[in-house]
Amino acid sequence: MDEENLLLVKNLSVIYPDGTKAVDSVSFSLKKGEILGIIGESGSGKTTIAFSIMRLLPEGTKITGSILYKNKDLLKINETELREIRGKEISLIFQDSLSAFDPIIKVGKQIIERAVDDNIMDNNTALKKAIEILKSLGVTYPELRLKSFPHELSGGLRQRAFIAMSTFLEPKLLIADEPTTALDVIAQKQLIEQIIKMKDSGISIIFITHDIALASLFCDKLLILYGGYMMEYGITREIINNPFHPYTAGLIQATPMLSNIEKGLKVMKGSLPNPKQPPSGCIFWPRCDYAKEKCKIEKPSLLEIEKARYVACFYTEEVRKWKN
Repeated sequence: MDEENLLLVKNLSVIYPDGTKAVDSVSFSLKKGEILGIIGESGSGKTTIAFSIMRLLPEGTKITGSILYKNKDLLKINETELREIRGKEISLIFQDSLSAFDPIIKVGKQIIERAVDDNIMDNNTALKKAIEILKSLGVTYPELRLKSFPHELSGGLRQRAFIAMSTFLEPKLLIADEPTTALDVIAQKQLIEQIIKMKDSGISIIFITHDIALASLFCDKLLILYGGYMMEYGITREIINNPFHPYTAGLIQATPMLSNIEKGLKVMKGSLPNPKQPPSGCIFWPRCDYAKEKCKIEKPSLLEIEKARYVACFYTEEVRKWKN
């Protein structure tokens, strides 16, 4: 058994039933107590990766590659095995907390239901634990919130309640898909503090976001995703301080960060390509300031150009000059 990696994703590719290729040959690993940030704009394939791990993709979706959790391929296990893992060992915080909850069941029951049904703890013990988790997330009057229906809570409270439900059984792996979307600044700070506590307790976390500045605060590694392709992958501080890919540099230049505040912000031109009609060659070239004819014809391979640092670009040296 590979004791080093809790999760190992190899060459993951996903094609939806309508023919849309959402993810192409994505690979990454995650150790115990490690946080991986998956960064990219909306439509880049981030949520597809999360749903692939959880086996929540629509019927008819073609998925290839492997997703090894404790050396067991999640793409090959049966539903019984999957249920034992999903929610207990691997949990997902959805971006849309309203649709994630059952609208006709009170929030408290939904938070503790799995633990009670599986005889992990009794109802009273579970309720006490739910209250403590909500308190840790900065929720006032947690007893009252547990008795509420989902639509009776604000977006921020619903999101925190869903975080409580997702972390209730203390999973080994937590996937957080844009978890700060509905939260104010104070609630975001509380969530980040909670995530760091979970990391310190040995929980591994995949943090999905479009905000590279936020991810840089606490993620150990970053995976930069664009149009379903890996652009860059490596240790967070190395990527933030010295980006090798023009898309990574563009994200940093467009974000208020100490590393680029003196140079001023720069908005990236263009938008993500149509996934059904991607450009030839490098998928990023129509928006790239460094693109040459070669980029329009050839697709760059993802190569390890430094130890544990992977980049898919022909002209990394030119990209690095913008920092100087």
